[in-house]
Amino acid sequence: MAESRLFFGITRSRSQLPGYLSLAELRADPSQASSEMAGGVYPFRESANRRRDVDAYRLANTLTLLDGDWRYELSGYLMQHQLWHPINTIVRQQTTTYGLALRAIHQGHLAGLDHQWTMAYLPSRGTTAGSSQPTDHRGNATGAATSDYEQTAVNHSLLAESRLRVATALTLIASLQYDSAGRRVSDRVLASNNLDHRFSQWCPRIGMLYQPEPHVQWYANLSRNFEAPVFGLVGSSTTANRAQTGTTIEFGTRGERRQGEHRLSWDATLYRSQLSNEFQTMCPPTNPGCTSGATTVNVPRTIHQGIELGLGGWFAGQIEARMTALYSDFRFDGNVLYGNQRLPGFPPLIMRGELLYRWGDVYAHHGLPSSYAGPKFEWVPQRAPMDNTNTLFNDAYALLGFKAGQALDRHWSWFFDARNLLDKKYAATTNIASNYAGATQPLRVYYPGDGRSFYFGVERKW
Repeated sequence: MAESRLFFGITRSRSQLPGYLSLAELRADPSQASSEMAGGVYPFRESANRRRDVDAYRLANTLTLLDGDWRYELSGYLMQHQLWHPINTIVRQQTTTYGLALRAIHQGHLAGLDHQWTMAYLPSRGTTAGSSQPTDHRGNATGAATSDYEQTAVNHSLLAESRLRVATALTLIASLQYDSAGRRVSDRVLASNNLDHRFSQWCPRIGMLYQPEPHVQWYANLSRNFEAPVFGLVGSSTTANRAQTGTTIEFGTRGERRQGEHRLSWDATLYRSQLSNEFQTMCPPTNPGCTSGATTVNVPRTIHQGIELGLGGWFAGQIEARMTALYSDFRFDGNVLYGNQRLPGFPPLIMRGELLYRWGDVYAHHGLPSSYAGPKFEWVPQRAPMDNTNTLFNDAYALLGFKAGQALDRHWSWFFDARNLLDKKYAATTNIASNYAGATQPLRVYYPGDGRSFYFGVERKW
């Protein structure tokens, strides 16, 4: 038996970049573009400048073959990505990325016990041809290229995993993965950008899955992790020449309880990761609101720990409730400069939820009635640090929305989504820096979130 699925996607995006605002500007009018000046003009208020225009094409195929106790999976993809990005310089990039995922999965027995054996090989390669030119801050190049480069990334991953059911409800898991990554830059103009590095690591994992009843699972994992450096972001430099590594331990549970027509589901994970050489990209203290000039560095030791929680409920045959909560405690670990301060850019707690009333016919959407309407919310109850010294914080905020929709049949549906109904003025994200204390004012580092907005769409499924 064989099954093949083909995927094709086209993206065409034309985005004007309004820039960062000061806190006073955000509170006065979050819809304005930044009033920062460069070269005697307001570049964020020039329609031809401060843009990010993207054309992307993606082709992918997944082939599955079944042969007795074996399942073979072959996936491949090819992506083309073109970027025109005038900021403090005019950046042009053309990227080609392709890769494969080969998996062989065997269901059988080992020492008389149920056993699943998985082997996988995932190669990929990407090349980017790019250049940077000076600009008049109106979207026009004013000189020869200051950088003309080709970036090449080559990755190989090998995986072997064993799942052994040692008891009716208990499965033990062990795996070993080898990752190899090459990063090469060849710049015909700026030789100081050139590099050629290779990174590799073995990543073992052990875990267990306990399923005391059909709809309830408990799990635990201990694993090593690995991430090779990525090329510097557009307009940034990097001194991150070491791979990010770490050890992660996690415990969790997922499941569902039913009583009559009522249903409660959950998915909860508690985790802690101790990382070495974590990547951090930030603006320099001399240019805290930078659109270019950011630097990526390796942070010697950090700790990421937190809780991921998802809850869902179905009550009285018509009420659907969903909520997610993400608690993040990310910190430096005994850093020479920052001690155990929180890492910037991460709100300690984010909560989202919705309460929907459903009615009408059932069209195979999880067995729920086809029409729905109800409120939703997003709540960030604690402020988030914006610099490594934890001297400046982004304010907490709460947003209220409303959604509705209907499945007209098994193929057609429509939806309506109203966001930020109270038109809350808030910063969805901010720039981060090593230390904002004493920075030149006004400090334009706040990126406004969307105000009151409405979305309507139609969906067709085949």
